[in-house]
Order: sequence, then structure tokens, then C-alpha cells
Amino acid sequence: MFSFDKQQVMLTHINTREEKHGPDETSLAVDLSFKADVSNDFLSELAPTLKWSLYDKPENGDLAQDAAYMPRLRYPQLPALAWSLVMEGAEVTLHGATAKRDITLMAKVNKLVLECQEGGTVALGFRVQTPVMPEQLGALGGMLSRKLALSIAPPNDGGMVGGEE
Repeated sequence: MFSFDKQQVMLTHINTREEKHGPDETSLAVDLSFKADVSNDFLSELAPTLKWSLYDKPENGDLAQDAAYMPRLRYPQLPALAWSLVMEGAEVTLHGATAKRDITLMAKVNKLVLECQEGGTVALGFRVQTPVMPEQLGALGGMLSRKLALSIAPPNDGGMVGGEE
């Protein structure tokens, strides 16, 4: 499980759809795709040995350097990795979404894609699925292809599932 606190991200895609809640009831929902560049330390939040599995220390590194500093890719030939994670009931906050306030959504976070890069950066892609109010849709559309601050708080009850549905 992972969390973000005002992480700089880019909203790359919005898919608007209807969710069915019974035979006659529907509600408006969106799938929001985000991209962010994060430190490879993020990998340890997903699995304790993942960073070590994908990164190594510099070849001629200084012995006095931080032991956690691992900027060199072990396997630069690896393509982007899909990480099977579903976080149900996460609190997702888009900071500065409107001039007056943030938008906070109860959402499902899934479809993580990890593109490990030389130097210790991971290009992270992920999807947020959530119901929305019609007035929120306009604010979300205004954020498309823009950098913004995003916070993700995992659910208190551990609402995480290991694999995709």
C-alpha cells in the first residue's frame, strides 16, 4: 500500500461513464489517469525488496554515501512493469482543483505501471476510479494535461486487494 502527500502529478486522461446501482439507478463516475515521477524509494512502499531487485548502487560509488542510494538500473532492458494492486476506499485529494477549494474523492486506485529509469527515478502511471458530481466534472476537465498536487490516503480498514479485477 502507498500514500502521497501533495505529490506533483499530471492528469493525462479522463473517461466519463455511468455506473449502475441496481436495475434503474445510475450515477456519474470517472476514470482518471495520472502520471508522476517519483523516487525509486517509492518501490519499497509496494514491496520491501522491490527497489533492491530493480536498482543497484553506483559502480564507483563513495562508501560514505547513503546506503539506500541506488540509482543504477540492474536490468535496463526491462519494459515498464504492471503492478497488480487495487486500493479500495482511498481518499484522493486534488489540491487547488477550483479557485475556492480542493476536491476530495473516495476512490479506487489501481492499474499501476512502473517505468524504472536510470538515476533512481520511476515514472509512475495509475488510475483513480470514482463517482463524481456533475459540477466536479468541469473542474476535472480544466486540470487535464496540467501538473497538480495530489494526495492519496489509503483506507483505514486496509481495503486493498492484491490483483486486478
